[in-house]
Amino acid sequence: MGIAPSIAECDGDYHHDSRKNVLQWNLPVIDAASKQGSMEFSVPSSIPGDFFPLDVSFSSKVPYAELTPLKVQMVEDGTDAKYSAETLFYTDKYEIV
Repeated sequence: MGIAPSIAECDGDYHHDSRKNVLQWNLPVIDAASKQGSMEFSVPSSIPGDFFPLDVSFSSKVPYAELTPLKVQMVEDGTDAKYSAETLFYTDKYEIV
C-alpha cells in the first residue's frame, strides 16, 4: 500500500503511513451505543495479498465494568492484607467482513 488509499467512508479516524505500507484505523469509542464501525477504501492496482497479514489490536484505558476491590482481608483473622490489582480487558468477539 505504498500508494495512498482512497477512503470512501470511515467511522472514526485513519492514518496512512506510506513508508511502512500501513493503513491504521482507529475507533476511539466502542460502547453499548456504538458497537460497530466500518471503513471502506480502495487502492489502485492492488491484489488481495497486498492486504495481508492483517494486524488487529484493541486497547482500553478503563475496564468495561469498573470493579475494584475495596480491601483484601486474611481469612484466618480478618486483618487487612497488602495487595495489588491488575485489570485485563479482552474482546469477546470481533469480525472482519
